[in-house]
Amino acid sequence: MGLHSHANQRDRNEKPIVEVFERCGASVWKVDTPCDLIVGDEVKVPALVAQIRKRHTRGVTGGVPYCEMCTDLEVLPWPCDAIRAAEIIEHMAGPRTRLVEVKFGRAKLTPYQVRFEAHHKGDFSIAREPEDAADLIAAWRNSAIVSKGCR
Repeated sequence: MGLHSHANQRDRNEKPIVEVFERCGASVWKVDTPCDLIVGDEVKVPALVAQIRKRHTRGVTGGVPYCEMCTDLEVLPWPCDAIRAAEIIEHMAGPRTRLVEVKFGRAKLTPYQVRFEAHHKGDFSIAREPEDAADLIAAWRNSAIVSKGCR
């Protein structure tokens, strides 16, 4: 008899959770260890970043850096706060991979999963309901607003 004499059972709430992730545009791979799902998501750079970059342009007057939109030259950092915020948003953008454990009801993590979560340096989340998947997507995208299509 082999090491895997029977297929691992999937949680019965996994399918609707996967459907929510996929409706939100994430890719989902079902795995057995160390968790149930590998979820890939991409945070897109909002149009606001392009607007910030267009409106907040760098310049120099008399050797003092300034932003054409900002007026207070004494306390203005270089680059200005708006451009720095745009750079942070751009850094956060792009593809991300998350690990998700699906648990039904009040089921707890296995001892192996507890050890894994304690030592894993990346994201490890638990989803019990489809709403949890939408909430995770919202948190991952750093936004409290998720389109109704994700719910």
